[in-house]
Amino acid sequence: MNALSGGELGWEDTFDEEYGEYFEDVGGLKRGSKDPDDDDWAAARDDDDDDDGDDDGWEADDSDDSGVDASKRAFDSVYQFKITLKRIRPPIWRRIQVPETYTFHDLHVAIQDVMGWEGYHLHEFIMANPVTGLEMHIGTPSEDFDLQEILHDQKEMIARYFTMEKQSAEYTYDFGDDWKHRVLLEKILPKDEDATYPVCIKGKRACPPEDCGGVWGYEELLEALHDPDSAENEELLEWLGEGFDPEYFDAKAIYFRKSGR
Repeated sequence: MNALSGGELGWEDTFDEEYGEYFEDVGGLKRGSKDPDDDDWAAARDDDDDDDGDDDGWEADDSDDSGVDASKRAFDSVYQFKITLKRIRPPIWRRIQVPETYTFHDLHVAIQDVMGWEGYHLHEFIMANPVTGLEMHIGTPSEDFDLQEILHDQKEMIARYFTMEKQSAEYTYDFGDDWKHRVLLEKILPKDEDATYPVCIKGKRACPPEDCGGVWGYEELLEALHDPDSAENEELLEWLGEGFDPEYFDAKAIYFRKSGR
């Protein structure tokens, strides 16, 4: 394991050879260390083996079905995703099942609902094109963020990109706080005729409060919760309000705005 010192900044980036990514050490807490309570940690590793073919004929999905409400599209299979908020340990994650007919916009709404975000900010999916291997950006096109082409998430179907199990995408919500999520396709399953989709199967820990300042701001908030009597934390705890429990999550309490059989 190799480390790059951050000097006076008081942090260091550590490269974890097992998982192949950098994690941040902040205040003695290594974000990226294994959570002994998370029995699904192994599922979070990216086993992707993207096709690097030379087919440049990929085009955005302009099929008429992409504009139909997800609850009205017939489907036979469901996609089981694990959504994990990056750079935070212990992990904050959710496991959901959604219809195979979802657009990326439908998936965005489901992630917002199951994580607990409020949808105030822009979002974007980044995923490899399964045909060309090129990085694709899928979201809501905006004149304020035009550094690269953004494919409209209401026109792109998840089934065109998630073609096999263990593929993953990165989902970013709020370009200011920069909340990055790993969206891993764990399984493709037959539809349960007695179930209503989407559905949350399992998850752990509460979503950070909206507009709390990203990973660093959330870390300060957690420190304030552990020392509520400190005068330095008074203003932050007043902003947070009462009732926030970072360890709480109830899958049965999740309400999805878009649902169907």
